[in-house]
Amino acid sequence: MAVDTADEIDRADLRQEINSVLAGLDELTRAAVVLKYYEDLSAKQIGELLELSPAAVDMRLSRGANGVAGEAIAFSRARERWNGTRRKRRR
Repeated sequence: MAVDTADEIDRADLRQEINSVLAGLDELTRAAVVLKYYEDLSAKQIGELLELSPAAVDMRLSRGANGVAGEAIAFSRARERWNGTRRKRRR
C-alpha cells in the first residue's frame, strides 16, 4: 500500500505541534501528561512516580489539558486555513 505524502506531512506536522505544546508545559505537568496519555497510567500510579497526591496529579492533568486544548484549537484552525489554501491552488 502506498503512503500518501500529504498524510506523512500532516502526521509530521502534528507530531511537531504536540512536541511544541508539551515543551511549553512545566516539567511536572509534562511528565504527568505523558505518563497519563502515552503510558496510560492512573493518577495514583503517576502520583507515586512523581511524589504527588492523586489530586495534585489530576490538577496538573487538567491544567495540561487546558493548555493543550487551546494550542490544539489554534493548530486545527491554522491547518484548516492551510488546507483550504492548498485546495484553491490545485484548482
